[in-house]
Amino acid sequence: MRIGFSTIFSYRPHVQQVYYLSKQLKNAGHDVFYLNCNSSLPTCYTLELRPNNRLKECLKCQVGSLKSYTKENLTFINKDCQEQLSPDLLDKLTQSSSYTLSRIEDPKDISSKQVIELQKKLHPTVEIVYANGKKWIKDNELDYVFFFNGRMDATNALKQACENSEIQYCSVERPLFANGLQLNFNENCLSLKTLSDLQNKYIDKALTHDQASQAASLITSRFINKNNLEWRSFNKNSVNESWPTQGSGKKILIMPSSRNEVWSEFDWRNDWLEFPQIFEKIIEKISQTYGGDYSNCILRSHPIWAQNVGGMDG
Repeated sequence: MRIGFSTIFSYRPHVQQVYYLSKQLKNAGHDVFYLNCNSSLPTCYTLELRPNNRLKECLKCQVGSLKSYTKENLTFINKDCQEQLSPDLLDKLTQSSSYTLSRIEDPKDISSKQVIELQKKLHPTVEIVYANGKKWIKDNELDYVFFFNGRMDATNALKQACENSEIQYCSVERPLFANGLQLNFNENCLSLKTLSDLQNKYIDKALTHDQASQAASLITSRFINKNNLEWRSFNKNSVNESWPTQGSGKKILIMPSSRNEVWSEFDWRNDWLEFPQIFEKIIEKISQTYGGDYSNCILRSHPIWAQNVGGMDG
């Protein structure tokens, strides 16, 4: 088979993971090809995340890219090669980046001025990557493509190029606990389809003793702050505290997640657009079952809501 590999964003350890996959497939007798950005795009997720640092960020990206591993069958994105896409498709391909960059948590902000402006800035980028992706696939007669992520602007455009070229693909990511590789076939990195399929297949099968021990070890390492491989570790200097309220009934602790990365993902949708609605339903249900009320409820906000990410504040 003729197999393509691309990361576009030179995030570590993803570049070496994708290159590792290419080496395995090359050793198995397949022909491998690479698509790389060479400071070819007008902007991208990284440049919008860290504005006013184009020279520095593009240099870092080039130094850490796939071309630092190999020059064989390497194609660079050409900024003059682009294809006009429909407004709806352009918005679709840039939604995830715009939501994450603007760090929106309220559904009403999906159509905010900041989000719309970010999408418009990223439109030319996805048109360039989409056109280059299709040309790369056609010129090298590729049968399959592996790429990093698949949800952010440039990588989403490459995903779309694969779909419109009618070839299968696999998005590559690091797993939650950073052990091994997360491979999502014909989906982006946030797809829950593969996990759902695995769950449905094995839900009635008990773990072996070794499997249960390994799972417990991973979970425990997070609670005792021994896992240093996660992308972002929170609460490293945690301390034991007594329950701070003296209300009635069961103690209720609510710890909402951050949602800006998943607003554009169909698999993550539910009937509860706003967190307070969910909280009220949970508290109401617990109160009906066990008694008590809001007086014994604590809300622990997601730690990242108070932290800066790139040039974006909390």
